[in-house]
Amino acid sequence: MRSLPLRLLAFAAIAAAGAPIATVQAEEMSIDQQIQFVRSLTAAERQATLARTVALTDEESQQFWPLYRQYRQEVASIEDKTVALIRDYADNYSQLSPDKAKELTESWLDIEKKRLAAKQKYMKKYEKVLPGLKLARVMQVENRMDLLIQLQIVKGVPLVKPS
Repeated sequence: MRSLPLRLLAFAAIAAAGAPIATVQAEEMSIDQQIQFVRSLTAAERQATLARTVALTDEESQQFWPLYRQYRQEVASIEDKTVALIRDYADNYSQLSPDKAKELTESWLDIEKKRLAAKQKYMKKYEKVLPGLKLARVMQVENRMDLLIQLQIVKGVPLVKPS
């Protein structure tokens, strides 16, 4: 982690955990503390965003929200892999070999496959309790939130140095 500024790594790790970077004072907490803090805040924020944008009936809510919480738990373990990947990249950034670069790239692709598989798995579960338009809206809103987080990550992690 010495090669990338700690603050930059912290911001990327926080973003991977699922929150706007501005919500945490990086100087006052360790990266692990920041991730836990942000996860506790954003779980409720994500759910509130979905609740505001998808009008669920009481019956739909009773069936959907437990599934959604299961989904977010599964995704949290995938996000842990993203944080580990960012840390590995930071540890190797200044002396990144072609082999290590390839390994990190393969790890990133594996994480993305897991993320997509989780979305597909839970879409099948959601479609049993939500009508098609609401299902599509849930997936759109979730995707937008994920893209905003990914944008924060890519803004905070520098590109591999050219050879």
